[in-house]
Amino acid sequence: MVIDAIKAKSTGQRPDIAVAEHNAQLTNTPADCVVKLPGTVNGLRKVGEEVLMTQTAYLLQQTATVNGKQMRITFWAFPRYSCMKLQMKQEEADSKGNWTVVRGTHLTALAEIPPPAEKFIVPAGFQEMRPSEQALKLVGPTVSAEQKQKIQQSSGDENYLRWHK
Repeated sequence: MVIDAIKAKSTGQRPDIAVAEHNAQLTNTPADCVVKLPGTVNGLRKVGEEVLMTQTAYLLQQTATVNGKQMRITFWAFPRYSCMKLQMKQEEADSKGNWTVVRGTHLTALAEIPPPAEKFIVPAGFQEMRPSEQALKLVGPTVSAEQKQKIQQSSGDENYLRWHK
C-alpha cells in the first residue's frame, strides 16, 4: 500500500483467510464462482447470470441482518477472469420487504490490456511504515495519548509485523 499524502508505503501480506480465498479462486475456480473454504460459511450463493460488456457474469448474493436491518449484497463475478467481482450493489429492506439500493459500484468499461509498468513503481523518498505509524502520521502531532493508544491497538500492525521480522 502506498499513501501519497505522507510519502509512506507498507508492504506485507493480506490476512491468511483472505489469501486462502484468493488462492482458491485463482487455482481452483468453482464452476459457480462461489468459493467455499473448509471451516467457513459465508452464505454466498449463485442466483443468476447476466452479460455485461459482452462477458458472462454470475450474480452472487448474500443476505444478513445488520443492526436489526435486513441487508442484501449482490456481486457480479466474471468466470472468464477467475471469478473477479467487478460490480456490486448493497440493498436494504424496508418494513414491507421492498429492497432499496444503498450503495454499489457499476462497471462502465472492460478492456484486456497490460497494466502500465509505472503503476508498480514505488516513488523515491517513500519510507516503509507500519500501519500504526501511517495512521499517526495522517492524524498529525496533536493526537492525544489516548487516541494514539487506540490507533496502535487497532492498526493491523500484528499482521504487518508477521512479515517484517
